[in-house]
Amino acid sequence: MREPIDESQHRGGTRPLSSRLSRRDMLQQGLRFGAGAAMLGTFPAILDACSSGSGKSSKTISSINTAHLGVGVGTPKRGGILRMGTFSEVDGFDPTSDQWDTTGYLYGETVFDPLVAFTPQGTPKPYLAESVTPSPDYTLWTITLRPGIMFHDGTPLDSNALLLNFQRQMASFLVGPALSNISSVNISGPLSLEVHMNESWVPFPYYLADQPGYIAAPSMLNGKNPSTNPIGTGPFVFVEWEQNVKFVAKANQHYWRPGLPYLSGIEFRPFVSPASMSASLLSGQIDAATSTDQSTILYFHKDTSYVVVDDANQTVVQPDQNCVILNVTKPPVDDIRVRQAMAYSLDKQKIVDYAFSGLGAVSNGPFVEGSKYYSETGYPQLDLEKAKALVHQYTHDVGAIKLNLAVPSGDQNYTQIAELLQSMWQQVGISSQISQAEYSAYIAEAALGHYMVDGWQQFGCNDPDENYVWWSTDTLKPDGQISLNIARNSDARIQQALTQGRTQPDEQTRIAAYQSVAQRLALDLPYLWINRSVSAVIADKKVQNFNATTFPDGSPGEGVSGGTFRFSTTWLA
Repeated sequence: MREPIDESQHRGGTRPLSSRLSRRDMLQQGLRFGAGAAMLGTFPAILDACSSGSGKSSKTISSINTAHLGVGVGTPKRGGILRMGTFSEVDGFDPTSDQWDTTGYLYGETVFDPLVAFTPQGTPKPYLAESVTPSPDYTLWTITLRPGIMFHDGTPLDSNALLLNFQRQMASFLVGPALSNISSVNISGPLSLEVHMNESWVPFPYYLADQPGYIAAPSMLNGKNPSTNPIGTGPFVFVEWEQNVKFVAKANQHYWRPGLPYLSGIEFRPFVSPASMSASLLSGQIDAATSTDQSTILYFHKDTSYVVVDDANQTVVQPDQNCVILNVTKPPVDDIRVRQAMAYSLDKQKIVDYAFSGLGAVSNGPFVEGSKYYSETGYPQLDLEKAKALVHQYTHDVGAIKLNLAVPSGDQNYTQIAELLQSMWQQVGISSQISQAEYSAYIAEAALGHYMVDGWQQFGCNDPDENYVWWSTDTLKPDGQISLNIARNSDARIQQALTQGRTQPDEQTRIAAYQSVAQRLALDLPYLWINRSVSAVIADKKVQNFNATTFPDGSPGEGVSGGTFRFSTTWLA
């Protein structure tokens, strides 16, 4: 149950290890069932407000080009253990059943390899796979593996191992819903698999670069506890894991990519607060860290002893968006006039300056300016007179507007944002009560529709189709049932555009489809957009080449994205 917020609590409380769960794609968010009750696992993190400062720093940071930072200088040096700080901890390492947030992907990049990885342009390219080939109508995809690759336990990566991974993924409450378009999978050769679709699925390879594409050894998946004993084909081999303390991996001496990795090992250390992580960086207890804390990112940007690579200007991928999500079936927010009034009353720049230290440009939709999917959406801009007129009209017809605004417990910065929203709505005649809940209960209630207005963060991915399950009417369920369409927004034109974006190979057709989705969301208003989320990797200068990686053919791969990177080509100077 949500409890009223104690107004006497001080600001700046520490964040629980599991409270910030976000990455570029939707597959870190999925279904889990436990303790006899249905609950959602790593759904999007909620309004990652990370500072009580009000400085307008966005103009300074937005001018920084970080593309060239973190790229190695000189000859790679072998050996050394990279000590890496994370802002959360995972529940396990099984890519078919455990919830992977940013930390999960960092762990995953050590012991596993993905079937497909992204280029610097954000397009998928075979990695562990040798080829991923569609039929002319995109209803059949053939995945062929590279020959001669072995898992850490000495067993071969072949079509049988790949089939087992797909079977587990498709049956998973976590990943299965995202793969529901797959009708069947069958072995077509010693190293090849055929994946049959219910309908054409043009962007399917994007999913193979995310959690479903990280391939685990059959011995791991068939073991007694696969969540705590990761066995993959990756550049590092699992050594030990003490949850909430450290995760240790050593170099894979038989890695299938000759000459890699450069490091002799990696040690991850999770931190309960940005302050403790920053102190460990400054004292040299860790060499690098991933962070979404805006004040931390801004601080280290100013310290020339460190290299900071953030995604504040990245437009290749679709970033997570900080927003407010509304259950559009719940009165009074089931009335479009109320949702419009709420949107017209928000001073988004004030929220960014006050709660996000000025970092992260304000948003009017799921796509950022510079993205090929971006267009003007017609989203309501700040207009208090329009908001007041709508409130007056609704109040005259129905009655006073009273909202329940919920935030997760454990971090008073979330409370700061809630108080800002509350005051902005109050000035146009909308009253609201703030409540809070423990994180897992908060997510479960949202999935079940037991909420009215929630702080939220979501929608980061490399291709908009990865958000299909969150916007589709196919995944819409009534209150009381788990709905991946959490806002419970039903719009036939959005569904039509999503289907077009999924099934049509022509790029301009797909772009137009997703621009239509953004424009319809601006009309329906199931989300009140605030700003793009910003994440960063902060590293001591001795950490080299963390923002550059390569494919097996030597071509460049994607660097830092969503606070994660690939460790095989990183070294310590």
